[in-house]
Amino acid sequence: MQFEPFFPRQEADEVPWFANLKTKITTAGYAAALDLAAGEAATVQGVCTLFIYINETFLPLVRKFPEAWTATILQARTGTGGVIVPPAPAWNPPAGSASFTAGLLTDLFKRIARWKTAAGYTDAIGRDLGIVGETKPATEEPPVLKSTVGPDGVKLTFKKHGHKGIYLESRRQGAETWEFLAIDIESPYLDTRANLTAGQAEWRDYRARYWDGTPVGDWSAVLRVSVG
Repeated sequence: MQFEPFFPRQEADEVPWFANLKTKITTAGYAAALDLAAGEAATVQGVCTLFIYINETFLPLVRKFPEAWTATILQARTGTGGVIVPPAPAWNPPAGSASFTAGLLTDLFKRIARWKTAAGYTDAIGRDLGIVGETKPATEEPPVLKSTVGPDGVKLTFKKHGHKGIYLESRRQGAETWEFLAIDIESPYLDTRANLTAGQAEWRDYRARYWDGTPVGDWSAVLRVSVG
């Protein structure tokens, strides 16, 4: 996955980062400043609690597992391994942990990106939460859109390249003008619109500009997608 610039690159630094966010997210005034939904702070704390457990407790057990298997094989073959059955790591997160589901960290990054668009967000709050990091200079090249079509709609992926997000427009088959579709601060964007005529395939054009509070830069190349 693509990590954010504020997230530690060294595994040893992840626990302090999660611990800081878990503690500071309940700081007085932050809920209003970041426009947190009801219960969102507790949800974030649960995610942090789970990752602290994974890094501090579960992963060390897992990493001992291959050694235990090796010792068991030696014991079976030569009697020198010292272990008969390798211990299976016990999954036992502490109370308050989030349920283990795919994409927890990605979801947390999306939350953080949304916090940064809140009217009350400041760099001071960001530094206190540990969500400000060095970013690459914003690219001057227009965004590149890629698509996949599935049962849920058209999925559009993109990279921000140092910008806050993209400003997305669409033009359907038969239309002469472009229409605003969305401002998206995290890839992917899912276009769930039904076809204009039920049961009839159509093509849709997409184009995007970077968005930094307002649309900036040149339009991307037009991406045409056939939707069956």
